[in-house]
Amino acid sequence: MNICIITNGVLPVPAVNGGAVENLVQAILDRNEERKRLTITVLSVFTKTAVLSAKEYQYTRFVFVKTPGFVRFLDRTLFWVANRVLKKQNAFNFRYIFRRFYFIYRCYQCLVKTDFDKVILENHHSLFLLLKSKKLYGKIEHKLYYHAHNQPYHDVLCRTEIINCRNYIVVSKYIKQKYLERYANTRAHYFILKNAVNTSLFGREMSREAYIMERNKYHLTQNDIVVLFTGRITEEKGILKLAEAFLHIDNPLVKLIIAGSSFFDTDIKTPFQTQLYKILTPCINRVIFTGYLKYSEIWKLYTIADIGCFPSLANEAAPLTGIEAMAAGLPFITTNSGGIPEYAKPDCAFILERDADLSANIKQAIETLARDSNLRKAMGEKGREISAEYNLDNYYRNFVDIVSW
Repeated sequence: MNICIITNGVLPVPAVNGGAVENLVQAILDRNEERKRLTITVLSVFTKTAVLSAKEYQYTRFVFVKTPGFVRFLDRTLFWVANRVLKKQNAFNFRYIFRRFYFIYRCYQCLVKTDFDKVILENHHSLFLLLKSKKLYGKIEHKLYYHAHNQPYHDVLCRTEIINCRNYIVVSKYIKQKYLERYANTRAHYFILKNAVNTSLFGREMSREAYIMERNKYHLTQNDIVVLFTGRITEEKGILKLAEAFLHIDNPLVKLIIAGSSFFDTDIKTPFQTQLYKILTPCINRVIFTGYLKYSEIWKLYTIADIGCFPSLANEAAPLTGIEAMAAGLPFITTNSGGIPEYAKPDCAFILERDADLSANIKQAIETLARDSNLRKAMGEKGREISAEYNLDNYYRNFVDIVSW
């Protein structure tokens, strides 16, 4: 089967600059190199590193779209206005608007010229702009799948095209329900493809010597109780609530690692980050900011941590952090939001309500886990059991079954 995967036009595949969706696409490509069940074409933005990485693939053809200089200038200007002049908290949403539109135009050119058995749009409604062309719509309407990793908020002037989409791949029952509520598209087929991670990577054992060395790198002692937050440094990820909770934890041995940036592998700095640093100033000697880390290195942080904390305020579709923590045997704290309860279970996680007491309850959960090593161990072991379902081999097999339907 000859399929085309169209990425969202911001981060490249192979996922050399990170991105949860991009890493999942790459997981499909990697498994296909071994299984060879699909012939794949990937449409991706261009980076030199991605082009070099793409040379390793024999069963995937990459079409890279290089962003012209004038488009990059327009994006930088718009982002500067949003970030510095308008001081928008979500300024990163304005960073690559023109790049995305140029990317869609080039994807249109490719789809008009080439025939595919199936076309998969990855996780951005702007990609439905492709279907504004009647010529292209008639060509691919029955072959099209939209892979939704997030709750629908904006139609991007494509409401009709979204409603007419015949096939949706969704990451949770929650996301399926939200699409049905917003678009009432009961004629469409909805396929649930649960997210997955490299359980072998995150479940990797670390020698005692490597464990000590990794902790030393962050100036952590062997007696420290390490709380780990990974993800984008944005308000919706709940990092502010975690910071407020951490301020009131008196135990000097409890340390906090914040791993991530505001927008993947970029230099974007936002007013929200400044606010976060200011809040944590009184206990800054117990906080480590790592900045952006390569995905292949993140597993080390899960291994040296004692507690994960990912208290999302948004209705998350199916965040990978919880699966990563489970695979690593790390007990974690999360929220009862979106599709999270479809993945995380009370046996391996504290699942908190997003109410006025959230910060206080995060503090209590951290302190409960910090003082009880047996509880941490039991929850971690249960997490490993649950995570076995979410491995990349299952993910690839389920994906192939869906697009073969």
